[in-house]
Amino acid sequence: MLQKYNVSRIIVVPSLLRSMIETAEPTLRDMVPLLRCWACSGEALPWSLMRLFFEQGCTNWTLMNLYGTTTEVAGDISCATFTHDDVLALDSSESREGTSHNSNSTVVAHIGKPILNSEILILDPVTLAVMGEEQLGEIFCTGASLAWGHYQQPDQGQPRGAAGSGGSAAGEW
Repeated sequence: MLQKYNVSRIIVVPSLLRSMIETAEPTLRDMVPLLRCWACSGEALPWSLMRLFFEQGCTNWTLMNLYGTTTEVAGDISCATFTHDDVLALDSSESREGTSHNSNSTVVAHIGKPILNSEILILDPVTLAVMGEEQLGEIFCTGASLAWGHYQQPDQGQPRGAAGSGGSAAGEW
């Protein structure tokens, strides 16, 4: 279907991307040659899956890692874009720049930079103080994509206040 309609861009969850790669015959590139802009969202994007994606011969394709939530933020809040050359460079890097470890010790792709009219803050969950570089904290967001409550439930989902550099309140999500 994707090839029949000449689809060139798609958004999938990483587990679907893995299934597409595993079932493609002979390769994903052969199955959908025009589909060159891929975005993953909704799950953590494993580094091993990024490597597998680019091993399909997709050297001129782009893979984006979108990060966000659909309850407190209207979709995605940040984006990281990767190319074949990026993955090769990061894969061979001793410092593994561009990666982080989740609680399962699985290496995952970084979430990138905030999208337009948004800001990401790493805050202490108790004091809401901005954490220093390379310190752990919780992700808070601020900006136009932040939801200010749930439909017909005004007391649920209200963001906790913290001053962002943009002067608006940041909400935990």
